[in-house]
Amino acid sequence: MGFERNRSPLSGADDRPAGSGGDHPVLFGRSRSVRIRADKPDRRLGRQAHACNCGCDGVINALFGTLLAFVLVRYKFPGRGLLSTLADLPLAIPTLVTGVMLAALYGPVSPL
Repeated sequence: MGFERNRSPLSGADDRPAGSGGDHPVLFGRSRSVRIRADKPDRRLGRQAHACNCGCDGVINALFGTLLAFVLVRYKFPGRGLLSTLADLPLAIPTLVTGVMLAALYGPVSPL
């Protein structure tokens, strides 16, 4: 009787626990080489920068959004309707349409 490995033909991974030997130890279905590549310092730095940018953007948007909402509700001034429309515009136009519109407006054969 020899040792038989239970290997799924689709997953490419066996069901042995990580670190139990073999050529590719598996942890939660991923080989160790995938884990090592994901932990490279440049990728870690990129993830940290992305998280910092997202956090800062969220705080800035919350502050300016609250300020704009306060001004629009509290004060009456000329152009208030236009400012309210400009504030609602990102919610009304989907991202893809905005990207195509900007590409058409500023692209190589644009009217500008």
